Amino acid sequence: MNNKHLKRLLRVIIKTFLTIMVLILIAVLSYYVTTLYYNSPSVKNGNSNIIEKIKSNYKVEDISKNAIISIKDDAIQNIMIEIFNKNTNNVDYLTIPANTQFDLSADLYQKLYTLEIDIPQIIIFSDLNKYFQGDELYQYTSLILGDLLETKISYYTVVSPDTFKNLFEDVQKYRSYKSAINDEDAGAITELYIMNIYTKDALNEIKNILGNKEGIQTYLEELYNGINSNLTLKNRLKYLDYYAQVREEQIYFHKIYGTDKKSTFVADLLQTRNLIEEIQNNDTYTLAQFDGGQSDVVIISSKDKVISIYNGANVSGLAKNFRDKLTSEGFTISSINNYDGGTLTNTKIVIKENGFGLDLLSYFSNAEIEVGEVPEGVDIMIILGSNDGK
Repeated sequence: MNNKHLKRLLRVIIKTFLTIMVLILIAVLSYYVTTLYYNSPSVKNGNSNIIEKIKSNYKVEDISKNAIISIKDDAIQNIMIEIFNKNTNNVDYLTIPANTQFDLSADLYQKLYTLEIDIPQIIIFSDLNKYFQGDELYQYTSLILGDLLETKISYYTVVSPDTFKNLFEDVQKYRSYKSAINDEDAGAITELYIMNIYTKDALNEIKNILGNKEGIQTYLEELYNGINSNLTLKNRLKYLDYYAQVREEQIYFHKIYGTDKKSTFVADLLQTRNLIEEIQNNDTYTLAQFDGGQSDVVIISSKDKVISIYNGANVSGLAKNFRDKLTSEGFTISSINNYDGGTLTNTKIVIKENGFGLDLLSYFSNAEIEVGEVPEGVDIMIILGSNDGK
């Protein structure tokens, strides 16, 4: 190799080396500037003030959102968001399972990091007490809820498990919707879900004070004796005139969209955000939710129905596994077979009559249900899909 070629090679090597060093320097400086910014007193104080504003600078809003949190042994056991629209007087309650798993947004995660809060980016609500204690748990839960749902939580109300149980009870409902998790799936998902509604005693108590300002004030004063809230009673009573205009048919209950995955609930955030937007834009409710306003379908128990299971997932032993599981839960499985109609992605539950099979939906991932032809002597035919073979 002559000197001319050697010099050219050295120039290329040096140029490449300098380019790499410049890129590394830019990356280091960017990281340094970002860290310096987020660790600056003004930004740190700004992050802290996010909490303080929720607690101290609360102002009455046209649409307020109250995070109702039930705590047991320092851990979150129940979450509901109460959405009150003072313009329409609609009151909507949104159930959020405590085992909901979620990802913190990059922005909120960075802010928590700069505040030296060592929290994983993927976490479950019921685990938040490992990183926050006391009032911080409620304050940051409210922040995280708002961040997840892309809405502002106005204030929080913390109640004991006994108080929550006296106010709300679990009910089973079902609904069909197009999943926002997988846009490629054009089919509607029908799911059985559990949400919280008023207990009969709580509803009767509410009925007795509707339209009665003095009765509502007394109710709130008694409630505040046993709760922890960052909205003072004085500020809560600013809503009194609006509360007094609420009618029974304006109280609705919902649950966030998502899927049960073993020990966690995976929220369909896009669909849930759309639900909240719809709630906020609704006109005044004139029909009771479970009396014409929304479908209140009677769920017929499948435990006295004849069920046949077909393996449509091409997974060996899957039908037997589900037969054993459902039999242990009290269902009657007459037979298991291989499905000859091809491989399914989602499990399909084919029912003989409307109302059948709804209590089976919770055993499967994104199962679909339809009235259709079933074998003679069978009430329900379950065709297992590959999503339930994982």
